[in-house]
Amino acid sequence: MRLRVKILIGFLILIVILLMADVWTMYRMNRIERSTQTTLDQNYAALGASQTMQKGLSSLDDGFVKILAGQWEQGSRLLASGDRDFQKGLQMARQVLTGSETQRKIAEISANYDRLKVEAAQFHLKILSKKDVRWYDAVIRDSERELKSEIWNLNTIVAKKLYQANDRLKEQTRRTLMPAVVAMLAAVVFLLIFNFFIDYFLLRPIQLITRGVRDLLEKRRPFQVAIQTEDELGELASTIATLCSQTSLGDLEK
Repeated sequence: MRLRVKILIGFLILIVILLMADVWTMYRMNRIERSTQTTLDQNYAALGASQTMQKGLSSLDDGFVKILAGQWEQGSRLLASGDRDFQKGLQMARQVLTGSETQRKIAEISANYDRLKVEAAQFHLKILSKKDVRWYDAVIRDSERELKSEIWNLNTIVAKKLYQANDRLKEQTRRTLMPAVVAMLAAVVFLLIFNFFIDYFLLRPIQLITRGVRDLLEKRRPFQVAIQTEDELGELASTIATLCSQTSLGDLEK
């Protein structure tokens, strides 16, 4: 194998190792980025859904208070607006959140809200007819507090998922970078091995040929250098040996 080919193959192997590491790293990082972005979008949308439900509950509470204060028309508008906001937030949560834990929590929130609507349907009878304000505090406000607690628990689950997503991102990033690090270490090891071969098959033969020529000229020793390769350096050593065998020392001195 020619010397130029040997050197070229060595550099090609190094380039292939580094390219494979770069391609793999880019591929994994793109997958991590897409997966992480999807998770973040879902959880932030879930937080937005929770805020919308809380806004709806706040409007419902204000509506009940307005009606208690005799402001029937304004209170009715607030109740309708609160119901729309809560239903909208609940639907958003159903769409964006996955997993058994979150779906179970959403089902509990939906069931509690349906119960609140049933209790609200008795509002006119209990409050406007019988003037039983204690019923409002004991039933309506209690259901609202329970719903707020459930929504808070849902937010806690979402925050936990965000924290877990951050941990997964760190772990996946570490795993993704490992092949690149391994490839770099492999490249360094390959360079050391390649440097050894360059020294053994290139620099050492050149030094032997130089020493043999110097011994011939300065110490009158016959040129006897054995290069065990079949490349340009082997040909050079063979050519010099042939030249020296056909040329007398007197000719060299002239």
